[in-house]
Amino acid sequence: MDWIDPRHVATAAQLELAETEALGKRPKGKPRKGKLPEKNKIMTKQVTAALSQPLEVWTSAYDHGLSRLKWPHGVTPENTFLWSALMQEQAEVLVRAGLSAKKLASIVAEKAARSKEDRVEQLSAVIGLMDQPLESVAFSWLQTADAFPKSALGIAALAWHLPEHARRPGNEWLTQWVQSVVERIVAYTPDLDESVICHLVLQCELPLLIAVATAGSQRSVLSTASEAMDHLAEYLERCEENPAPWLAHGATYLRAALASVIRCRALANTLGLRKWYPPQQRALSQLLKHAARWARPDGTQLLAAGHNAPRTQALWEALVKQTRNPKALQAAMQYAGLLPAGDVLEQGYSNSKVPKLTHYCADAACVVMQSDWRKKGSRFALDFSDSEICIEALTKKGTPVLAGEWTVQVELEQQAQLQLDEWGEVCWFSDEDVDYLELEAKFGQHARVQRQALFFRQDRMLLLADALLSDSSGQWSLSSRIPLAGDASFEPAQKTTEGVIVTAAGTRCLTLPLHLPEWRRQAPNGSLDVDEETLISHLRGSGERLYTATLISLRGGHAKKPVTWRHLTVGEELRIVGADEALAFRIQIGKKQWVIYRSLARPVRRTALGMHTLSEFLAGRFDADAGDFEPLLVVEANS
Repeated sequence: MDWIDPRHVATAAQLELAETEALGKRPKGKPRKGKLPEKNKIMTKQVTAALSQPLEVWTSAYDHGLSRLKWPHGVTPENTFLWSALMQEQAEVLVRAGLSAKKLASIVAEKAARSKEDRVEQLSAVIGLMDQPLESVAFSWLQTADAFPKSALGIAALAWHLPEHARRPGNEWLTQWVQSVVERIVAYTPDLDESVICHLVLQCELPLLIAVATAGSQRSVLSTASEAMDHLAEYLERCEENPAPWLAHGATYLRAALASVIRCRALANTLGLRKWYPPQQRALSQLLKHAARWARPDGTQLLAAGHNAPRTQALWEALVKQTRNPKALQAAMQYAGLLPAGDVLEQGYSNSKVPKLTHYCADAACVVMQSDWRKKGSRFALDFSDSEICIEALTKKGTPVLAGEWTVQVELEQQAQLQLDEWGEVCWFSDEDVDYLELEAKFGQHARVQRQALFFRQDRMLLLADALLSDSSGQWSLSSRIPLAGDASFEPAQKTTEGVIVTAAGTRCLTLPLHLPEWRRQAPNGSLDVDEETLISHLRGSGERLYTATLISLRGGHAKKPVTWRHLTVGEELRIVGADEALAFRIQIGKKQWVIYRSLARPVRRTALGMHTLSEFLAGRFDADAGDFEPLLVVEANS
């Protein structure tokens, strides 16, 4: 791909030579197919020549190279890295790489510091690597940067802060580290299943940065830069078909990857390389749509630690300017709080004109669900890429209700049954009424747990359920541990088994344990309790199967209305089935009613409340006056 703008190249001979050596002769605007050519030795020789000088000499030249960069208004390397800090482990590596511990601590902190003790505690949470020599940390990052996003983030930040570290005594090892970085770049073979930030740093950002900062000949710099931008264009264009590498780990490295794109573009602009071609512009638009979905209304990131975002408007604007700038994208970003409200919102963009509300990425093992772009609607995010599932739920006003690891504890005869594999998808479904994800994992030698997350879009309710299915009878215990947001608390009702989750903003979220009877005196085998910041939905029983189902309203008005729920009688061939075969519930909040059915044994034709079903799971609305049932979700059994 022809990145070199002839207007910024001294001679046609240099342009031709740079293009030939770096890219070969191929049509403009077309992405490279197949394996990219081997890296030439130009950059290696250039860096070796620069590093042969004393540390203070080459780092001074390196610093001078960085000072020549031209950045978009309001954008600096510093704030691109601060923008990348979404979790404690990311903050730790950035502190070690040279960024301000105070700034990073305030960004990833769950709560604002109100005292000196709070500030000390926040600082201690992000300086966990300070007791290790920077030399060992830096080389460790370099060895693991191809597979660990935090390591890639660390070496990128360290490379941008090299002159600062070089001015400190005892850092003579930096010369050898930079030489090792170049060797790592030349030998790097990407694993496309890994997080894209690893590839962006090693194949795009570092080659561009080192080429500019070590100030070699124009021909060698253009050769290296063109190859790096070719890699970057390829990774951008891949995201349209497969966004998983950009959304890995619950999209918690998406902003770090976009920040790397900004830094690469600033380096490329300094060299006079061409702007993005249309395929890359479209790809960036898709990534910004994902960023809008994964944002809280205050502009911070879902599934991230903190709620104190640094000033990021300039960064988002810099990215939007690199796209074709469609109004639908601007509307989504303004609705999501990433850009200030403007003329686009005044045009009344409806949900049909903006990007899809919900996005599920099976390869990245994550999903984000929401009810409405325009009204800062309720949102639910889930990441099951690890053995522990991470979730976050927001109310209609964007206040966190749930946040953290959603775990499950399984016991047989009071013996814990350990999880033996990671969660895998069983079913995914989404339409204008509901979003539904079902996962499964094995526990011990005799059981598996099927985990359900059902989001009612219009009603703004969330069903979190676990079904324990085993091949061995015994005294089983099932506890679904649902994490409350840091500032949220649970208030149980006195006589009934339900309660309310009270958010920091005072919103009261009705919480119903459907698997329990409504009245406490009728629930000897289960409970809905709170342990510090965890809501525990518990059930025990003899047999082979158990089912816990907790319905949480994300609409505060539901807690003000009369509420009741009942276990429905489920019939099969003129007999009443047991609770370890199938269950059905009727829920009423105010005048609205819903019905939920779950088969635990082999699905056969059964009836409940006049409904006839062969399904494994069913959810819908019930009109008591007309006697009509409207199915919202029907999950058929696997054959």
